[in-house]
Amino acid sequence: MIVSASGEESGGRRRAFGFRRMILVYGLVLTLTALIVMVFLMLHNDWRTFRRAIIRRVDVEANLIAEVSTAALRFDDRPGLQEILTGMCRHMVVDSVAVYDLSGRVFAFYQKPGGQNIPEHPPEQPLIEDKWHVTIVRPIMLYGESIGTVVITRSLEELYGRSIRSILVAVLMLAGSLVVAFVASDRIRVAITGPVDNLIRTARAISSTGDYSVRAPAPRVGELRELTTAFNDMLAEAEAHRAQMEQVTRDLQAQVLQRIEAEKELSAYQEELEQRVKERTEELSARMNEAELLNKAMVNLLEDLQDTNRRLEVTMQKLETSNEELEAFSYSVSHDLRAPLRGIDGFSKAIIEDYGEVLDEKGKDYLDRVRKATQRMGHLIDDMLKLSRISRQDLRVERVDLTHLADDVIEQFRASEPDRAVLFKRDVGIVAWGDRSLLRIVLENLLGNAWKFTGNRSDAQLEFGCAEKGGKETVYYVRDNGAGFDMKYAGRLFAAFQRLHKASEFGGTGVGLTTVRRIIHRHGGRVWAEGKENKGATFFFTLK
Repeated sequence: MIVSASGEESGGRRRAFGFRRMILVYGLVLTLTALIVMVFLMLHNDWRTFRRAIIRRVDVEANLIAEVSTAALRFDDRPGLQEILTGMCRHMVVDSVAVYDLSGRVFAFYQKPGGQNIPEHPPEQPLIEDKWHVTIVRPIMLYGESIGTVVITRSLEELYGRSIRSILVAVLMLAGSLVVAFVASDRIRVAITGPVDNLIRTARAISSTGDYSVRAPAPRVGELRELTTAFNDMLAEAEAHRAQMEQVTRDLQAQVLQRIEAEKELSAYQEELEQRVKERTEELSARMNEAELLNKAMVNLLEDLQDTNRRLEVTMQKLETSNEELEAFSYSVSHDLRAPLRGIDGFSKAIIEDYGEVLDEKGKDYLDRVRKATQRMGHLIDDMLKLSRISRQDLRVERVDLTHLADDVIEQFRASEPDRAVLFKRDVGIVAWGDRSLLRIVLENLLGNAWKFTGNRSDAQLEFGCAEKGGKETVYYVRDNGAGFDMKYAGRLFAAFQRLHKASEFGGTGVGLTTVRRIIHRHGGRVWAEGKENKGATFFFTLK
């Protein structure tokens, strides 16, 4: 039967009116929201794209000015550069351009009337952005070295003007789209609400009478016809399910009677189960007694372990005391050894100076050897003391610029041997966390070895850098093209007083790499080396 009750027509109109208005409002709100999001994303993308274009244009202009300023800075041609800047800036949309010399003073500049003031010194940041301006800072390079700085500033008024025009266009687009959305939503509302009213009346008739034989009239075409047909099919299925439920109820009554019989049988099984539980409980009680005895044994074992830990702490304290006494003994022995060594060296020198005419060449050679041996022993004593102090020194962990430390160490080497031409390459911005003084000792020893073992090469090259290993740790390295070593002796490199080259060829005490390994281990890292005879060597280390 098809339901079209006239008594509910007025209430249906009120509900349909609310539903129609809701469809219209939701359609407009969704459309407006989508348009606003789309317009916002479009404006935001246009803003970012045009701002990046401005920055790229200013960056190109800064590089161009840096190139034309190279010759003027090199030959101190301030008027010529000033004239070039004035001519170039007439064709550029910039507020100000300033060229600074190597000392940071203004060498030449151009400033648009009413433009932003030129800073006294060049800023440190390569890119400075604020609400109304963008500033680009670029170094002026000559043969790989900085000889000055160019600073160029441009206003962003053009960007804001473009944004205002884009916003006005977007507002007009929103207004037009909103009108179109209103018309479309109204037509959709008219097409949907009629069939929905029929579904509502049918559902109310079913809820009031409980008669699942009623059916809703279906539209001629469209998805709502499919919806109404599915609703009527659902009613048919519900009617069939209702008949099935009545049959299921009758079946359940029969099953309840069967369950009563089954419960009687379960009662007998329950008595048997209780007896089994009682037997298992007695067995469990016996096992609990055994567990208590085992627990007491564990307690005794823990007490023995605590006593062992106390004895171990006492042993550690004694060991620490022994280390302190050993360090004091080493210092005393080294101090006592220095005095006779200085005496031997001093008296040998006095004999050479006072009795040089009496001695023959062989005697002088013997005295020279004595002096060199005493001086070498003095260096060995100093290195042993340094190695002992490194093990006892407290770590002061901080952020360390390893590039700056490497540059400082190389400058010291160049000052000590100004006649040597050594090419030093290093990565920029190498930083690590560790003790600054100890890491400096590491670089002094590694770079010192590289400097020493390239002494026989006219094309000596040293390199310091770092690389990521597996994305988990940073590996630092020092590489040279010097004497190198045979890899089968690599295990002896970091042992104290072990040398792979003759002392007559390359000086040293054989303690430097031992010191490096001890410092790296104190930082929780590793150190190893790779090399080839007469092909150079590379020393690697990591820090935790």
